[in-house]
This record gives sequence, structure tokens and C-alpha cells, in this order.
Amino acid sequence: MDDWGRSRTRGSSPVMWMRGGAGAGKSTLAQTIAMMYKREALLVGEFLFSNRRPNRSDGKALILTLVLQLIIVSPDIGPLVFDEIKKNPMILSSSPEEHIQRLFIGPLNTLNITKSRPFRQHLIQLLYILIFLLQLIAGPIFGNFYAGFNTFRAPSTIPKPQPTLIIIDGLDECDDAALQTRLIRIIGSALPQLCQPLRFLISSRPEAHIVREGFRFF
Repeated sequence: MDDWGRSRTRGSSPVMWMRGGAGAGKSTLAQTIAMMYKREALLVGEFLFSNRRPNRSDGKALILTLVLQLIIVSPDIGPLVFDEIKKNPMILSSSPEEHIQRLFIGPLNTLNITKSRPFRQHLIQLLYILIFLLQLIAGPIFGNFYAGFNTFRAPSTIPKPQPTLIIIDGLDECDDAALQTRLIRIIGSALPQLCQPLRFLISSRPEAHIVREGFRFF
């Protein structure tokens, strides 16, 4: 499971269903994984459904909660989300399908496309190397010129860890059975559209409708 959660390739299924009866330890395992990935800055977000807490049984809050958590772990995405809300303030009360398309997929893809343009970084690195080589070759001639760059540091090429995992625990405790399977389909249709590979770990009891109408697509 750990190798699957850290994978950035699209070879394996992006959704893992952790199923079992009441008291099987699903939530304990999900929380343990969440804590481990959070420590390593690999957790995008998590949502714990609970039919004992009204604010935790509303499936319509799932995507908006994940959007908020995405902004927290990737602050650069915040302005993109807020711009979308400014353009359409009513989107916050629209459907989960609209939420994931306009507030999750769109901003996340826009951010990744922007970050995938490394020309400026490569140009700075090339300049740094060129100046360094000139100083080695020409010594005193370029010594004074190079001195102006003595505090310069080439941009780090070591990539920061990119969050990959989203955990949805207790899906069967969502208060709307139809919405349970609908959320699975929404997630399934969203994943192929993402530039950044994500993993969804979803836990629930093996309810017949979830098997029949939800996870059979994965």
C-alpha cells in the first residue's frame, strides 16, 4: 500500500478501496497512513465521514473540503481557486461535479502547467556555470566580474515532495447512498484529467450498492 501511495506513475490504479466490516480497523489504519504521509508532506487531504456527526455525513461537503485542504498544502493554487469563485460566486452552492471540475481539476492543472516551464531556471543555471568556468579559465581577467556573483547560488534542482494521497474514510457513512456511488464516479472521471498523478484511498463497508455501482469501474 505504501509503494502504491507514493507512486507518481499512471501504471497502477489511482484508487484503492479498503473494505471491511464494522470494527475491522479501517479507520485506525486510514488515520495511521494519514499521519505518516502528513509528516512527509505527501498528504493532499483527508475526509472522515461519520453518521454520528451531522457535519461529517454530508457528502456534498467532500469536494469543497478537499479543495480547502489542497490550498493549505499548495498555497500557490489559492489565487486560482479564488479567481474562479470571483467569476462565479454561485459555484460554492453548485454540484460536486462542478466543484471538482472548476475548483480542483482546473486550478491544479493550471498550476502544474505553469510549473512545467523550466526555461528561466535552466537559463540561470547555465549563466552560473558559464561565469564559473570563465573564472576558472581566465582567472584575474574575470575575477572582479565574478566577485559580483560571490553570493549567488544556483537554483536547487532537488524537487520538493509533491503531495499525492487523498484519504476518504467511512464513505458508507455518507447520509445519501446514491451520493456515495456518485462521488466514486466523480473521482473516477476526474483522475484521468489531472496533470498531477494523485492517489485516492477510500475506506468503507462492502455495501452492495457501493460494489455494484461504484468500485466496479476500477
